[in-house]
Amino acid sequence: MILASVPDESRTPILRAALETSGFAGDLETGLGAREVASTDNSIYQQRPAAIAYPREGADLNRLMQAAAAAQLPVVARGGNTGTNGQSLGTGLIVDFARHMTAITGVSPNRLRVEVEPGVVLGQLNAALHPAGLFFPPMVSTASRATLGGMVATDASGKGSRHYGKTSDYIEAIDIVLADGSDWRVEPMTRAQAEQIASGDGLIARIHREALRIVDTHADEIARVFPKMNRGLTGYNLQRLYDADADRFFLAYLLAGSEGTLALTKSITLRVAPRPTLRRLAVVRYDSFASGLAHVGEILKADPLAVEILDDKVLAAARDDVVWTHIGALLGGEDGAASVTAASMNFVEFSGCDEETLDRSLDCLAGILRDGWQGMIDWAVVREDRQISQLWKLREKAVGLLGHAGGGRQGMPFVEDTAVPRGTGRLRRTVPRTAR
Repeated sequence: MILASVPDESRTPILRAALETSGFAGDLETGLGAREVASTDNSIYQQRPAAIAYPREGADLNRLMQAAAAAQLPVVARGGNTGTNGQSLGTGLIVDFARHMTAITGVSPNRLRVEVEPGVVLGQLNAALHPAGLFFPPMVSTASRATLGGMVATDASGKGSRHYGKTSDYIEAIDIVLADGSDWRVEPMTRAQAEQIASGDGLIARIHREALRIVDTHADEIARVFPKMNRGLTGYNLQRLYDADADRFFLAYLLAGSEGTLALTKSITLRVAPRPTLRRLAVVRYDSFASGLAHVGEILKADPLAVEILDDKVLAAARDDVVWTHIGALLGGEDGAASVTAASMNFVEFSGCDEETLDRSLDCLAGILRDGWQGMIDWAVVREDRQISQLWKLREKAVGLLGHAGGGRQGMPFVEDTAVPRGTGRLRRTVPRTAR
């Protein structure tokens, strides 16, 4: 584990005194035990903070920003601690939203809108939306613990991003607190509106002036450098900050992916979508990871909602886990082709509200699979929703399973996500074994 230096702890009394006089309603912890617990997340890094604050209400964020400035402590926002790059660690003040700021403050089913505090967990939100037949589409595998504030901070996407996009595609507005403790509501606006704000005085005017200057001065470089891809990238999304064709300037595209480095979030207004009522999952098995990975390009011709690959290490660890008692028969039984041990599997999901449309998609996929692929063993289609959920639980547990590989080895997550250009070459086709 990589341990960073610790800041001067003499600053914390200044922080505490400032919060006490401001009427801070949340919790502040400065004890060594609490700081040690907060020094790690889901990464290989360790940074012990000077203090951890748990805001209870939106006004607490204004108080925290002002107190941190008085104590000269840097501020780091924290959500569900699921990142593997150390995003929620810092040696200053950690602001943890997951303890108190967990309210869903408004649901408008007819308008397909929801308003949440940043500590709301994705699974919690989707459970609240379920009776109305709605859901929040970015489906990260850490849905049981990922907060909406964290999903905005990382511009999370997850399973289904081919069709549904990423978190920033669903942001209507964000209420934020700036470095000086002031409030601002981030909403889409025209270029003329942004320029009018930029002509004023104060921090928010300077922010708009600088943002407009960057997109104007560096337009060619932004177009050259930023990749053309639907999956998000962590960082400052200058590419989408201003859409000249639509005359739409939206600072939320800078906030989404900024890892909490630009502001603290009070509230998020999001679009939601009708929840698909039907789904099908094809499990395609291969004798090597390379074969399964290379086959994805062909599988995409069937336009699935998602394709997720599992390698031999995840599968080997899963066989020793309780999850295998529920799904082992679906992933490879004891007879025929299914008895061949797979080194990788592709989970290919289709979803929708119409049986005929799903059947056509599955027929298209079956045609692709019947064409054959080197290293493909067989495939099976799972139609029962409970079984599909069980299979996806295996995917959700993948990181945890790799953390206990056995033999005294300990898996250490240190790369969040990767993206590589899709290659033009492909493996030689061969006749597959019969479908299960």
